[in-house]
Amino acid sequence: MAYPCGVCEYDCKSSSVECNQCRTWFHGKCVKLSTAQINHYFAEQKKPKGDKWICNRCSNEEEYTTADVIRRLDFMKQKYNKLFSKYEEQVNLNIKLQEEIEKINVKLQVEINKNEQIRLSKNVIIQGIKKQDDKEKTANIIKLIGEKLNLNIEPEISFRLGKCEKGEENLIKAILKSEEEKNALLKTQKEKKISTADLGFGYDNKIYINEEQTKEYRELSAKARKLKKDGIIELTWFKNGKLFVRKTKDSQTQIIETDDQLLQLKN
Repeated sequence: MAYPCGVCEYDCKSSSVECNQCRTWFHGKCVKLSTAQINHYFAEQKKPKGDKWICNRCSNEEEYTTADVIRRLDFMKQKYNKLFSKYEEQVNLNIKLQEEIEKINVKLQVEINKNEQIRLSKNVIIQGIKKQDDKEKTANIIKLIGEKLNLNIEPEISFRLGKCEKGEENLIKAILKSEEEKNALLKTQKEKKISTADLGFGYDNKIYINEEQTKEYRELSAKARKLKKDGIIELTWFKNGKLFVRKTKDSQTQIIETDDQLLQLKN
């Protein structure tokens, strides 16, 4: 940006010097300074205690006129506008950077959730079976379910989730031997639909077997079911570690990984 000369008011583009007090620029020839002198003061301005040049007005050898004041105010206005413009540019840049950081963060969270779900690829959650007694072995219950479905199911690990008293229906978590075994169990129980009465228990509850989900997928699934209840979508299901939805039975299936994707379904 070129500044107006404090004497002739033409832009100072070269061979110019700035007053160290009023910060007004002057052409060297207008204040009778040689090129060597201008170069000297330019170099000295960079030093904390360098030789500073002061114009005649600031050294009290001349008085400011009204025109000088107006010109100085106009100059300060230009500098302010320039600084404000740079400030706005920086604010806009910061907003864009924040948006990019947020996008990256969402992508990272999605990948973390996917990897966590892969770790649960052999796991199922069983609902609807009351605790028999303190000697109950959940592995035997799961084997019995397998027998009723004509499957040989032997879990690596199984247990009730949380503290559970006799007669309560706390969920049972089972880690099976393979993802294929899990898929076979889920497919067969959906086709045959067994209940606790089929297992020989003294009550008749439906038994539900589902893939174990990460906390993030459980929350997304709950929100998807709410959309279905509100009539915004017609179908939602969770299979092989992924959440699916359809707005209508004939529409394209969508994979849901974020809250934003569910919000877009409302539009």
